[in-house]
Amino acid sequence: MAGKLPDILGKLGARPSNILDLACGEGTFAIETSKLGYETVGVDLSKEMVEIARDKSEEAGVEATFIQQDMRELSLDGSFGLATSWFDSMNYLLNGSDFRKTLGNVYDALSAGGYFVFDVNTIHGLSVQWQEHDCYVQRDDSSVFELHRTGYDKSERLARLTITFFVKRGDKWEKHEEVHMEKGYELDEISEMAGQVGFTVTGIWSDLEAFAPPEEESGRVWFALEKGQD
Repeated sequence: MAGKLPDILGKLGARPSNILDLACGEGTFAIETSKLGYETVGVDLSKEMVEIARDKSEEAGVEATFIQQDMRELSLDGSFGLATSWFDSMNYLLNGSDFRKTLGNVYDALSAGGYFVFDVNTIHGLSVQWQEHDCYVQRDDSSVFELHRTGYDKSERLARLTITFFVKRGDKWEKHEEVHMEKGYELDEISEMAGQVGFTVTGIWSDLEAFAPPEEESGRVWFALEKGQD
């Protein structure tokens, strides 16, 4: 995503000097933006991911900062010109209260005129595109066998991805399993929550090439929210 950043900032007319990356995972985006000269702070709920990100940052020779925090309880010193959250991390907020609270936390972490840019899987993406193959083999080789199973609860707008994988250790196979849950939100619902905490919606896009508006069958969209100048 770091490669898309100049186009996004150009579209918004934004010139931040520092970046807050929420749900930063292994730190790839934070590290790449640090290489571009931005002061970047990555936040993730997972202690393991934060440790990996710190190791990767050290190996890359950059000074990105990584903090273990829950974005629903965000508490940071200073303020940021840009906040980001990539790869449908906001969908992991499984109710509107948590989603709105996170938006409010980001608003408080931004400086006046700052932006929050994030992507979400749409309801169509989760209920239709995710469900096109309800059980499929993602990987099958001499060291890993990985099986994906999907499901969708229409009443709750909750999508489930169960990943079962076997890793070969010597002459034995170890079984592991992960369950990922994502909540689908109406785009108007997200815009309304953003307005409730003080943001202005300055962009809703179905892609980061033409910055086209979403269509009925868009599976993923990007939001750009602006904090006013106070």
